[in-house]
Amino acid sequence: MIRSVALWAVFLAAGLLGLILREERLAAQGKVPTGRLRRFWFGAERRRTPRYRVDWSVRYRRSESHSGSGAKTRDVSQTGAGLTLHEKVPTGSLLNLEVPVPGRQHPLLVMALVVWVKEVAAPPGAQDQQRSFLVGIHFQNVSSALQQELCLLLKSPGASPAPEWPGSDPAGRAKQSAHYAALKRRLWLADLGLTLALFCILIFSGLAQQWGNWVHAHLSHWPVQVAVYTGLLWGIALALSFPLDWMRGFRIEHRFGLSTQGFGDWLKDYAKQLALGAAFGLAVVEALSLLLRRFPASWWAWAAAAWMISSIFIARVFPTLLIPLFYRQEPLKDSSLRQRLETLAVRCGTRVSGIFEVNLSRTTKKANACLCGMGKSRRVLVSDTLLSHYPPEEIEVVLAHELGHHRLNHIGILIAVSAVASGLSCLAVDRWAQGWMPRFGISGLSDLSALPLIGLGLFLAGLVLMPVTQGLSRRLERQADCFALEQTRNSAAFIAAMRRLGEQNLAEENPPQWVEWLLYDHPSISKRIAMAQGWDG
Repeated sequence: MIRSVALWAVFLAAGLLGLILREERLAAQGKVPTGRLRRFWFGAERRRTPRYRVDWSVRYRRSESHSGSGAKTRDVSQTGAGLTLHEKVPTGSLLNLEVPVPGRQHPLLVMALVVWVKEVAAPPGAQDQQRSFLVGIHFQNVSSALQQELCLLLKSPGASPAPEWPGSDPAGRAKQSAHYAALKRRLWLADLGLTLALFCILIFSGLAQQWGNWVHAHLSHWPVQVAVYTGLLWGIALALSFPLDWMRGFRIEHRFGLSTQGFGDWLKDYAKQLALGAAFGLAVVEALSLLLRRFPASWWAWAAAAWMISSIFIARVFPTLLIPLFYRQEPLKDSSLRQRLETLAVRCGTRVSGIFEVNLSRTTKKANACLCGMGKSRRVLVSDTLLSHYPPEEIEVVLAHELGHHRLNHIGILIAVSAVASGLSCLAVDRWAQGWMPRFGISGLSDLSALPLIGLGLFLAGLVLMPVTQGLSRRLERQADCFALEQTRNSAAFIAAMRRLGEQNLAEENPPQWVEWLLYDHPSISKRIAMAQGWDG
């Protein structure tokens, strides 16, 4: 089972990577294909394209043994994509079902629905039932349907690049920013659905339990068991999520003229992010497993404390160890601007170790500035894309906003709230999992096979708490805006900077209210401008 799933994940990853590389080759040659999925993903005009009719062959074997006599046939039925399959099959026989797929159904969707074949309930009186269930999907017309659809999905040229900035048409830029934000939301929803589906398949199909038993049987040391089990799950998740990551981090950024990276450079940065995420994630899982084994009744409280400590540590090393892995930092060369920003920091009552320029233009045309770090590592970071397009008074007001976060102790507030939220989430997962573990044969939360169940619980808890945490973040951002206006007393520069940042970064000025409430950690550009316009000093 594990070998089959691992091979499937490897082949899927290799196939998708091959499609992506082929797309990059065609794009470099100026050959841009079109397809009927471009309207959904990129909002382009609808084009009349041929419909596809695909026949899927579902072949499965079912063998059962019963104590005593039992029925020799089972009713097998499966409904999906508007189709119903129903037939009496002899026990242990092979059944081939030809599933005609209407042209309006997406082949990927039909494949997912057909694969989800449910087992038939055991007949009355059957005991000690042993089943082996084999599902195989045989694709017909793969080259003309599935492969073509997948290529169209990855190769959709999408919207034309946003007008060049600065000096572009503001109306055209605003239209592109709304389109850009809508695509980001769709990819976020797709990633959300993929994560939820993966957790549910692992838990409800019994794969999590089977993999846990396999790891226990072949490995003896507990930390190694946790590492291998976690690595297996992470590898499958990576294979499935890579196309979305590529589309979100590379393709869309290029389509809207925001990215300055080639595919090779993006892939290197992506590998660095994966390595850092894997190392940190493995450390978290190992620590969580240790707490579950040592403190089964109070592990959630210890987890909250450990999360707070790790957050403080990351905040301290972020500017000195993590950012240099991706961007180069140099002391700000403009002496007059450096003196102006240092004077602002003193006026705001915030001590910094230095003001540095970051070569953000290596990866993007977006602009940003921040004050990051804690204690001796606290420093001001200003992107070269900000320095090259903004006058000093606008840079000053942007930095005053960042200084306000530190002066008002927003970082400490967010770390404390994050620790409390993680503790409450772990406590809720502990109570929720107690009722689900017996259904899947899990002995306790310290069992390896309980990790996907814990992950699903934390994932759902994060979704429930998202509106609360995002609302708190927007409140703190408004406080920082007010602080910046009080320190600089230059509302005109604040308004100009917000408009310029919105245009340069393709930030949606007036997002839907539900989107801002659920997804935005900053107030919308329009609300920030309205607040500055009504500021009376």
